[in-house]
Amino acid sequence: MSTSPTRLPLKLASIFALILILGAIWWFAKTQTTPALISEATQSIPNIECDFKQQLCISANGSIEVNLSIDSEQIKSFVPLPFRLKFKGIDPQTVSIDFQGIEMFMGANLLKLSKQEDRSFTGTITLAGHAGHHMTWRAVVKMTEADSIQQVYFDFKLM
Repeated sequence: MSTSPTRLPLKLASIFALILILGAIWWFAKTQTTPALISEATQSIPNIECDFKQQLCISANGSIEVNLSIDSEQIKSFVPLPFRLKFKGIDPQTVSIDFQGIEMFMGANLLKLSKQEDRSFTGTITLAGHAGHHMTWRAVVKMTEADSIQQVYFDFKLM
């Protein structure tokens, strides 16, 4: 069985076109799923495991320090939790916390914090949990200062 000499260039052109289409799809998907707000200026501070009942949670990276606390005696699920963030080495304009369930998806839990006179940021949120079991949460703190975004992760358990 022989193939015509005109079929080979046609097959090669088809393969080349398919590669171009797949490359374009990959590029488009990548640009649509990469947040435009987070750029090369984004920095990340080390993850910290917290026990808010024992101590203040502190994360530091070089000259930047982030302190996260809950200003309440009752630290558990289904109770309003007043969070406070204090900073050293950075003076953010805006701060938010995205609370994410570690063991399971717990929906969107975004808390935008308000800047106080002492330059700390505060906000209150009620987080869900499991009756009788600990639920591990990750607080993804996002701070914007000028044209950079800094992030720090605090992991903690709620009963």
